Amino acid sequence: MKTMGTDIPLYNAGKLPVRYALMVKNDMMSFPEINHWHDDMEFICVNKGKVSISVNGKTYDIYEGQMLFINSGQMHYALNDQEGSWMYRQITIHPDLIFSNEYSKEYYDKLCGEGAAPFLVFSSGSNRQKVIIDKVMQVFEHLYKGNDPLDIISETSKLASLMVNFLESRPSAKEKKDKDLMAMFKMISAIQAGYKDKLPLNDIARAGGIGRSKCCELFRSYWDLSPNDYLNLYRLSKSALLFRNDKLPIGEIAKECGFAGASYYAETFKKVMGLSPTDYKKKTSVKSFANSDV
Repeated sequence: MKTMGTDIPLYNAGKLPVRYALMVKNDMMSFPEINHWHDDMEFICVNKGKVSISVNGKTYDIYEGQMLFINSGQMHYALNDQEGSWMYRQITIHPDLIFSNEYSKEYYDKLCGEGAAPFLVFSSGSNRQKVIIDKVMQVFEHLYKGNDPLDIISETSKLASLMVNFLESRPSAKEKKDKDLMAMFKMISAIQAGYKDKLPLNDIARAGGIGRSKCCELFRSYWDLSPNDYLNLYRLSKSALLFRNDKLPIGEIAKECGFAGASYYAETFKKVMGLSPTDYKKKTSVKSFANSDV
């Protein structure tokens, strides 16, 4: 089941709700990643350099040999101004792949349920944590080779088992989201669910149960953007994905992503990217839009 307002990753493992990607810094133009959240669990193994990732409004540096686990339902994005060369492998898995029946609910609650850790950083310097990192890398290889779906389900289940056993060995610490963060979740959910339609500031603020001024204050505090700037950036990120379809004219893409017209869309796009949608489409490959499908 998909939660209302969740972002839905572009799954690329056949019919399985799984996405995998090899992310490498290069000279290719790429669209700025926008803060988002989804029901999926995300595993990020850094194989080279350092990657900075924001989770629930705070930035964490993940270094070579480390892995970041981002739990279901957490706001996150990779910072767009990463320095130096870097490479990481990323796997996104919807919990339904592993915890789809009543017998596994207990394990889902331990890993992804209310009060579970929003994220965890694993280091290869710890033998027990290295086992989990190695398993994530093995799952990636199975996905990359296009192994049988049952094999992939088996490997991801083993990964989930390792994660649950690891969490059971840690001191219990219930995580609670403060009121401001909960308001942000609700407002981001409203944007992710309704970006294709008109979405005035009043509606965004109402979704968070707060007033207009508080809404603007929170967006500035968390993302250094106004609510409208965030909405437009989210729409632009979705529009870039539609460039995969060569038959869709720019006007249709603009309309599909909630822009009032093609001219305003092109103006907004150029303001963010420094060139028109048409020129951007010519200068980038399909892989850059989908965060480098392998």
